[in-house]
Amino acid sequence: MLKRLTGVRAVAAIFVVFFHFGDDFASLFHPIQRLRSVYRSGDVGVDLFFILSGFILSLNYLDAFESFSLREYFDFLRARLARIYPVHLFTLLLLGGFVVAARRYGIHVPADNHTGFTFFTNLLLVQVWPGFFRGLNWNAPAWSISAEWFVYLVFPFLALRIAKTKRPIHWSGILLAIFVVGSFLGARASLSWSLLRVTCEFFAGCLLYRVYRAGVRCPMKPWLVGLLSISVCVACVQFGVTKSLVLPFLALLIWGLAAYPDGLLSGRTAVYWGKVSYSLYMTHGICQIVLNRVLPVDRFQTASVLARSSVIVAYLAVTAAAAVATFHLVEEPARKWLRTRTAAKQSPSVEQFVD
Repeated sequence: MLKRLTGVRAVAAIFVVFFHFGDDFASLFHPIQRLRSVYRSGDVGVDLFFILSGFILSLNYLDAFESFSLREYFDFLRARLARIYPVHLFTLLLLGGFVVAARRYGIHVPADNHTGFTFFTNLLLVQVWPGFFRGLNWNAPAWSISAEWFVYLVFPFLALRIAKTKRPIHWSGILLAIFVVGSFLGARASLSWSLLRVTCEFFAGCLLYRVYRAGVRCPMKPWLVGLLSISVCVACVQFGVTKSLVLPFLALLIWGLAAYPDGLLSGRTAVYWGKVSYSLYMTHGICQIVLNRVLPVDRFQTASVLARSSVIVAYLAVTAAAAVATFHLVEEPARKWLRTRTAAKQSPSVEQFVD
């Protein structure tokens, strides 16, 4: 059921990885620069995650909160923490160890990005909340987890309203339009607008699920929406326009993948990497930091084609191996252990599709 929604998470995470690695690879092979508009669009993978998260949580929990209770609320939060916190804590402690070791051996570490205060805000998942925000710090991708945690706290209170809202497709479009307009004013370029970004996209995904559940058929096939999404992103990069214009197409993509459950992204490999995607997303930045020191690309810019190719393969292999290891040794065992500690009652679909 809905395997393609798991598979598309792999695509989103890989896009984010190439968003960060693209310039390194282009410095080794200059023809890659021609794809700059493609890999510089990779940050929209985060937007896809936010919309998808709202859709999936509505699938799993919307009916459960028709009658709100504090017990169900805290069970929900424990389940969400079991999903996101172990990998977050693991990467934060790992980076903390790296920073301590680096300072001990005289390696420069940006002081503003690695303070006790920012470590504490990361520990509490509030690093992008108003009053706590100090820019990107520690494990940079974790900013989105902090924003996501905010909507997890709010979602149960709004679930009943979402379930009963008339014309959900209109409200979903309005929410996406709010952030698109805000992006023209600089909202997308600043992490201080993170809570607006996640709130608009997450709850647009919730309302999109209502449209899907009502049996409304997506007007476009997923492969076509996917091509349009990439085309819009490339055009936005080339013309210097906000990439948030792609948001309606990302919503259509999720709707289409749910409406047409068979096909590309539903295979075993795509689903597996979809499950690994969170670990990939959370560890790739650390891998890049380590690899840039151990195997800096600027040392190989004039090397042979074989040597430069080997560097790229090494970057990809280490990043993939770190993600797989984190998934199997940290994410899955910790999630299962934490869930055995709670009496939360979940639907059978939660384990497979929870974001």
